[in-house]
Amino acid sequence: MIAQMASFATVDGIGKMNTQFESLNSSMTSNQALQASSLVGRDVLVPGAAGIKPADAGMAAMVKLPQSMDNVLVRVENEMGQLVRTFDVGAQPGGDARVEWDGNDDQGNPMPAGKYKVKASGLLEGESREFEVSTYANVNSVLLGKGDGNVLLNLAGFESPVRLAEVLEVGKA
Repeated sequence: MIAQMASFATVDGIGKMNTQFESLNSSMTSNQALQASSLVGRDVLVPGAAGIKPADAGMAAMVKLPQSMDNVLVRVENEMGQLVRTFDVGAQPGGDARVEWDGNDDQGNPMPAGKYKVKASGLLEGESREFEVSTYANVNSVLLGKGDGNVLLNLAGFESPVRLAEVLEVGKA
């Protein structure tokens, strides 16, 4: 009987501990959302080659290079996938290399505001290779994921929210 009472007390304690963990998790999620709200209006770097070019400005992106490269070629495509600009950023060290597009096409004409895709490639061991690209986006709002505790960011020009955990850098593009 004493062993059964001890078992009941243990089960009750585990139940209370579960309730406390749920409360702590909810509190941490709320705190994370509150902290993320300070990102509204700021630019964040997120994985993906698609980004938004504002009116009368260019666009910045980050290219992840596996090693130092002699010449990195950047291509910018519009929303329909048409090539609008190609430029060489020259030799770059390995790691993250920031590239900036001035917002003009190959003839120097300013491109309209909208969604553009940045692609980067180069010769690696004699073969042309595409590299991973991340782009900057402006944070419009913050929301909590439904039931999963994730904090999500609504980014300008993005169709679906991005998880806060996916943000690589915070700052101005």
